Amino acid sequence: MAEALVALALIIRKPSLKLFLQLEDLPAARRANAGIRGKIDGITSLLLSRRANEVSAVSTPVAEAFHRQTGFPLERIVMLPPLLDEAYQQQLAHRTSPFQNSYITIVYAGGYTYEKGVDELLSAFRMIESHQHRLLLLGPVPETLRAQLIDNQGVEVLGMVSNEKLFSVYAKADVVVNPHRTILNSDYIFPFKLIEILASGALPLTTAMPGLDLYDLPKECLFSGSQELADKLVSSYSIWTRNLHQLERLTTQVRQLHSMKHAQNALRERLITI
Repeated sequence: MAEALVALALIIRKPSLKLFLQLEDLPAARRANAGIRGKIDGITSLLLSRRANEVSAVSTPVAEAFHRQTGFPLERIVMLPPLLDEAYQQQLAHRTSPFQNSYITIVYAGGYTYEKGVDELLSAFRMIESHQHRLLLLGPVPETLRAQLIDNQGVEVLGMVSNEKLFSVYAKADVVVNPHRTILNSDYIFPFKLIEILASGALPLTTAMPGLDLYDLPKECLFSGSQELADKLVSSYSIWTRNLHQLERLTTQVRQLHSMKHAQNALRERLITI
């Protein structure tokens, strides 16, 4: 609704303006923006679709869901997947293979709300009780959680960091974990964090989540619950070794698909046809 009000104000002032609608998360994708808020956003999205000259979506499921909701022609929706930062790509170009040190570095970067599932990750890490593993936490770590972890020498809280530092941590990680809980409407969203994880070159361990079906991720990289995650953290090197070639192919694919060059070529082809 907020975006629609801005668009309405601009169009009233200058009716000839063209409206480009860029779809990331659709209304009511998560429990936090469902209910009345989701219905209001859904109505304004419908109104925007009636005025839009062009529409882009981050994935085919999001485009199809928007088509079902609004009737906007599916063939007119441009696929514009999220891009990896060029600075991140440069960091990754120089990364070495994971599991080269005497200890295993596990990384989590993201939010700390209930749906992010960080409590499952911490529970799994406590089960390991090994000096061979260390866990790095990045993002807006709550002060209450910091206090709980202050005496845990295996956990390092980095908190909010610059993009450069984030990219550096990813490029040195052995394992990157995504413990996200189930999303309300999985086809309404593309998990942007997923492509950063898959591109990192580290072993990705993740819960089943929207967007995974777009990539050939080994089944051994999926987990459900803290016990299964703990088991996979302990055997992470073995999982990496067994799936090495498939993971390397996947990493290369993600880096190419979500590069600026790929997006420029896709848009150039689209501009030629319209």
